Amino acid sequence: MNEPALTIHPRTASIVPSAGADALKAAEQAYRSLLADEPKHFRALCGLAAVRSQLGAEAEARELLTQAVGLARPLAEDQLALGSAFRRIKDLDGARRHLEAAVALDRDHAEPRIQLANLLLAAGDVQNAIVNYQAALDIDLNNAEVHQSLGLAFQRLQQFQAAIRHHEKALAIKPRFALAHISLGDAYRHLVRHDEAIAEYRRALAINPQLTDAYINLGGTLHLTGRREEAIQIYQAALIANPNLADAHYNLGTRRRSSTTSAPLSCARHTRPTTISATSCRSAGDFLRQSAIIRPRSA
Repeated sequence: MNEPALTIHPRTASIVPSAGADALKAAEQAYRSLLADEPKHFRALCGLAAVRSQLGAEAEARELLTQAVGLARPLAEDQLALGSAFRRIKDLDGARRHLEAAVALDRDHAEPRIQLANLLLAAGDVQNAIVNYQAALDIDLNNAEVHQSLGLAFQRLQQFQAAIRHHEKALAIKPRFALAHISLGDAYRHLVRHDEAIAEYRRALAINPQLTDAYINLGGTLHLTGRREEAIQIYQAALIANPNLADAHYNLGTRRRSSTTSAPLSCARHTRPTTISATSCRSAGDFLRQSAIIRPRSA
């Protein structure tokens, strides 16, 4: 009989970070104050457009950007600013147009290529994203973030060996790059190299015990390899990091339905003589360290 499906998160590139409402309101006030003194301030118009879009005022955001476009100089930095602003109002065609203009105006720096590649990857144009990431690396070979993003692009094409090469290069440049450890683990998991995937997820959590994707993917991979009691410990630690993490609750429920043992889920078993309860620990990192689930990378 097939077991219920587990939730496992793929790593994806995030285009735009989101801010809280208070931060957005403070930014709006600052931009409006600046524009009151200088109504044709290009950067303030771009920034206010992005803020108003995030606050739901799409029509006003577009009007502000129309004003900014009319003030833009034929310089890469202005086209980059417009590309970022159009991206924030979710006008991907407009963002692509201005980012391509920035690339054409500046062939000597990697940033226009990187921003264009990030946009293309998020929009699903993976092949052109790869072309632009590789062009960025021709300019800035030791950019760990670009290697990481290029690895994600190759994973989208299911070219996992190529992905592994770039995630490993990212980690060679930036050893404590937790997201690269998760992505490397994902590539190993797709190649059914489960032990290596588990090791990478643990390394990510050793660096940052708050990474919920690492918990979900580690727990899911442990479950798939039959190490279900360890998986329970991981899901419990995930719920310390984020008590509302739906996938951890779901996976614990899946474990309960598929288990043939009577071990209670509130207290994970361990190979040590004593059992460690997730609820007795102050943080996810504390629980993981006491459980000996996270281990430093060997030299």
